[in-house]
Amino acid sequence: MAFQPNPGDQLIIQGITYRVGQHPAAPGLAYAQAGRQGLVYQLIPVDETRLEAKALKVFSFKFRNPALVYQSEQIAEYQEMQGLRVCSRMVLTPENHSELIHQFPELIYAVVMPWIHGSTWTDILISEESISRLESLELAKSMATIGSAMEQRGIAHSDLSASNVILPYFREERSLQEVFPIQWIDVEQLYSPKLHAPEFDLYGSPGYASAVSQGSRMWHAYVDRFAGAVLIAEMLGWSDPDVCAEVWGESYFGPEDMQQNCKRYNTLALSLEKHWGSNIATLFARAWESDDVRSCPTFGEWLIAIEAVEPQANGFFQEEVLELNKSIHDIDTKYTRKDSEGSLPVGLIGVELLEEARLLESQGEIGQALSLYKEAWRTSIPGTEEHAELEAAVFELTAASAPLLAISKTDTTRTTKTNKFAPLSSYFFQGNRYRTRIALFIVALFIVAGIWTFLSRMENSAKVLRVQQNQESIHKEVSSLHPSSVQVPQPVQPPVVVPVHDSKDEEAKAVAAKVAQEQEDKKKELAKQQELAKEQAAKKKADQEKVDRQTQYDRYLVWKQERDKQLAKEAQVAKATQDAQAAQAAKDAQAAKDAQAERKKQAERAAEKARQEKKEADAKRAKLLADQRSKGIVALNASYNQAYNALKTENNEVAKMYGEQFMDTYNKDASYYGKKSQLARRASAMRKYLASNRQGLPDI
Repeated sequence: MAFQPNPGDQLIIQGITYRVGQHPAAPGLAYAQAGRQGLVYQLIPVDETRLEAKALKVFSFKFRNPALVYQSEQIAEYQEMQGLRVCSRMVLTPENHSELIHQFPELIYAVVMPWIHGSTWTDILISEESISRLESLELAKSMATIGSAMEQRGIAHSDLSASNVILPYFREERSLQEVFPIQWIDVEQLYSPKLHAPEFDLYGSPGYASAVSQGSRMWHAYVDRFAGAVLIAEMLGWSDPDVCAEVWGESYFGPEDMQQNCKRYNTLALSLEKHWGSNIATLFARAWESDDVRSCPTFGEWLIAIEAVEPQANGFFQEEVLELNKSIHDIDTKYTRKDSEGSLPVGLIGVELLEEARLLESQGEIGQALSLYKEAWRTSIPGTEEHAELEAAVFELTAASAPLLAISKTDTTRTTKTNKFAPLSSYFFQGNRYRTRIALFIVALFIVAGIWTFLSRMENSAKVLRVQQNQESIHKEVSSLHPSSVQVPQPVQPPVVVPVHDSKDEEAKAVAAKVAQEQEDKKKELAKQQELAKEQAAKKKADQEKVDRQTQYDRYLVWKQERDKQLAKEAQVAKATQDAQAAQAAKDAQAAKDAQAERKKQAERAAEKARQEKKEADAKRAKLLADQRSKGIVALNASYNQAYNALKTENNEVAKMYGEQFMDTYNKDASYYGKKSQLARRASAMRKYLASNRQGLPDI
């Protein structure tokens, strides 16, 4: 019976009942994924959770290899390594699973392994939708971690590609047990010093195979380095929408792009340099320009470079900061206690504001307390002890409340999105470690803001001081002219009305008018000098331009003379080259003619030799066939006689064995043996005997 299961069909393997899973996107069809070597079906235990689901890999005919049993035993030791869960495998063999294989012959040497729930990296690429930088960093680091551990043990996947990389529970709620962010699948061609080389040559997958290694056998300990570098670069670049827009299809690079200076490579390289630094970009360039996979960076080098990336660098937390700032604004607008006119209730001022805020804080009303602290801080006098205390309280409460609000906001949006791209916070912002990190980051932001505010106030104070000094200088200048008769208000004091006589007032006005006139005369003189300087500069510029034009023309004349000489020389060389090429062409034509004549002679000799060899071979085959047929006649007669004698002694089993032996030999060359009348009659009698198993054999 052909193995074409439907959803819900049950299989019993090792005493456990499994049912075939239903495809989530195609109700009524079995959950199956096609691979290069066969189909993979999802098997769900009837009495266990989905996390214990299995994958049943049914190989196509030419990949059903009994050696898979030995390979599975050897790679089982790698199942505890991060990213290699599929190395926990069981092969269905005739010895251990005869009943199941008898029912479904296609399941011979099929493999049962853990089902990895999640999207492949190919799914992410095809969506053309960018991921966050935090996700890029974790995925790239996970790829490097798996590859580094495998290189240290001298093993390699041998067919790394986007379709062979799964992201378990990507952007979904994780299980209670720790799930590594990446899993590698399709490990049938895994390289290990303990394993035998595959029967089929491996050349890598399009979009990930090195161009310079095409045509060579890709099965050794270093084979993953180039494909791994491309995958890591894709993951780091996928947080940049410009990179996503250039995707080829199931891989970022097309087959024709590999190790070429193409647009996709330049876009990705520039993105790596911009967002992740020169070390990352240099490693990718080294892999892309390598002439052998052994020259590519090791996975250990990638891991060191990725771990060295500072999260705060290059605007790494830009999106997160914007979200947290919005959360802080939401706290202000939600909990601000103001009446319809925008003012606080009467009586809540000064000390009462501070006491009310402390009471709300002790009761856990952080948002309302924060609003009152802010209002009191704005109305307090800068530089006082009260102002400093209020400022510290505002910063502390804002840092404590903003991360929690940001996380709760993302939690509420989690249920509104599909599982394919659920909110980032459901994974990356869970746990105290990330909350503490973000809280510290927010505190640092407010400290920087406080310093900036302090410096701004210092600058404003300096400006006020300079204005006061200017006013004082003017006051001193006017006072020096008429120290006893003019009263000038102090710059930092309110105006004072001083009674003066009319004559002194007129004298002060005259002095002020004189000073103003002198300043106006100075301005006119300065403007006149500036105008004269402009005229002189314009004349000098015009003279210089004239000199420059003459110099440029003289240079042109010199260049033209040199150019004419060069053209004449090049024409002479070109003529000589043309003559030499014509002579060489004639020589080559004659050589080609002679070579063609020689090839014709060689072909004739080869044809004659081939005819002779064929004649001899035909003679040998005819002689060999005659010998085989003579031996066959002897064997046929012997088998028939032995079957006949066995029937005489009533040994039917022995007679049947010799009868089947007779028919096997006869059917190998029935057209020849049928021309022998005795053998033809014996064959007819033997068929009747084997068909009925009752009547005997005639003595022919």
